[in-house]
Parts: sequence; C-alpha cells; structure tokens
Amino acid sequence: GGSYTQNHTGSTIVQAFTYDASAASGSRFTELTLDASNTMLTDVGDRLYVGSTQLFWAVRFELSEGMGDSHIQMRYYNNSNLTNMTHMGILKDTATSVGETIWNQTVEKEYTTWDHKIEEDWTKADNIPDLIPDSTEDMFWVVFEVPSAGITNAPIFTEIKVRGTDTDFVTGLSHMVLWGDARIGIHERISLAVVRSPAGTTTTALDIDSAHQQTVFNFNGAGDEVSFLWVVPECIDTSSKIEIKLDWSANAADTFDLTLSASQLKNETLIGNTITPDFQESTAITSPAADTIYIEQSLTSDGISIENLTASDVMSFEIERTDATNAMYPFSLTIHHLRWCIGNLATLED
Repeated sequence: GGSYTQNHTGSTIVQAFTYDASAASGSRFTELTLDASNTMLTDVGDRLYVGSTQLFWAVRFELSEGMGDSHIQMRYYNNSNLTNMTHMGILKDTATSVGETIWNQTVEKEYTTWDHKIEEDWTKADNIPDLIPDSTEDMFWVVFEVPSAGITNAPIFTEIKVRGTDTDFVTGLSHMVLWGDARIGIHERISLAVVRSPAGTTTTALDIDSAHQQTVFNFNGAGDEVSFLWVVPECIDTSSKIEIKLDWSANAADTFDLTLSASQLKNETLIGNTITPDFQESTAITSPAADTIYIEQSLTSDGISIENLTASDVMSFEIERTDATNAMYPFSLTIHHLRWCIGNLATLED
C-alpha cells in the first residue's frame, strides 16, 4: 500500500524515462529524476515511461504546470509491443475522478490508474531498442504517449511515484489499502413508480397484497415510455461499462418488447430531435406468469460504454414499449457500475 519509489530496504524500484520520437534510433530514452522538475515532451509520438519491479495500480503525479485540455494515450507492454489501454485520473485529496483529463491538476496530487485486465499479459521487460528503456532490471511499464492531436501546453512534473498493491511489501507495515482491483460493484436503484405520468403513458393502482396498492406505470400499448436522468457519481470506473436492469410485473404470461435508449449529456452538449442516441437496444422480456414480480431483468446485452464521461456528467435514459398485447408494469431500474474504493475508506493515505 502507499505511494513509493523505493522498497523497504531503501533500494529504488521505480524509474521513469522520456522518449523523444524524433531522436536518432538508440538515443531516444532519457532517464528522469523522480523528485525533480521534469517537462513532458509534446510532439506526436513522444512518450513518458514509468516502471516498477513490482505490479502497481497507479502512477502518482505532482505537477507545477498543467497540460490543459489536451489528452494522452496510455499503453502497456504485453511481451511483444505497446498496447493501448483505458485510463482515469483521480485527485488524491478529494478522491474525485477527472476521467481521462489527466495532468491538469497543480493544486493537489493526482493518481492515474487503468483497467487492470492488462495483468493478463502485462509483462516485465528491460532494454528493448526504441521500445523499452535500459533500466536497472526488468520492470512493468506503463507508457503515456502524445497522440496525433499533440499537446499544446507541456506539463511539468515535480514528483513521480507509483501506488502500491494491497499487500504492503514496500513499507513492511500491516495496512490494507483498497485500490486497483479493489473496485466496488454498485447497484443503484431508481424508482419508476410515481403518481404523475408522462404524456401518453397512464398509471394504475396495482394490488400488492390484501392491504395495499402501489401506483405504477401502465405499459399497455406501443409507444408507452418513461424517461429518467442519472448523474454520473464520483469515483466511477469509466473503463468499465454500466448495465441497466428492470424490476417489473405483468397482468398475463406474455412476451413484451422494450427499447432502451441513452444519451450522454456533458457540458454544452447539443440536444434536439435530430440527435441520434449514444446507445439504443431492443430487448424482449418474458413473464412466465401473471401478477408476479420479476427482479433485475437485463435490458443491456453488453453494457453501455461510459469511457467519455466523468463525475457530474448526466445520462438521459428512456424505456419504450414497442409491441401491443397485454399490460406490463415497470417498477424500478438498477444501474450496475463499478466504483473505485480508495484509501482506508476515511482518508487516502500517502
């Protein structure tokens, strides 16, 4: 656990290098001093390499100059070449996700982490000409590469560390840190059972038991629909996808056709009836029996990508019925997503 550059014996086990894509072959790598001021190269194809002899979950940066709105492509070595991967920045002090907009935080330290599925083929390496730098020994490398759009403002790093694993082999202290693979599966329930209904969709008082009824939407024909908004929460893992599941009932044993649509609403997003949804999928759901509750019927076969979103962005969803047979009653939705659990659940340790 914790961020480090050395192991418990004081030996340095983290190194960083810049890679100048325009330099002569064999002379492209320059080693950096991890706790000194270092300026990122900004031409297309230039890179920053950070490596450690041990698996790690994130790189921690402190900057004196931010990168602005430019973006970086992250890659890793898979024993044959550098492979692209998704990434996310998290501010240390506030545990706030900044999505892929990394290296623009000069007021607090920032972690950059990634989808840890890379461990399936993430491979140690050392001294491969023009691909892997000549380090003290084989290391696991993550690579930050300037994409085709380039960088307009060169970030300046004043400190580079890596974030340790949950097993605290670095300090020798017994301190659990939830990080990296310690992602929490969140199941966020959104009630659809309201008294007021949208135009074209009626409600009905459904008998729940002998003592009470519940007012629910009555999807009894094609075109019945309900829409809802979801605010993207803090610390969501944007490298994963979200799943949408429905709790519902029906007045008969039947199959019902539903279409789920979703649009991402970021700041200054254009809206209107000419805009194509970011996601749309049709699903047939079946009630084997009448007057029976069915919990968490999936409406997404492969999930919905959220890699372009960050905390406080909004998603607009709509469920529409497209067939016309018996009535079905959508009760509530569950949005399944992953969030990062950072630090010791109270503070993020250094």
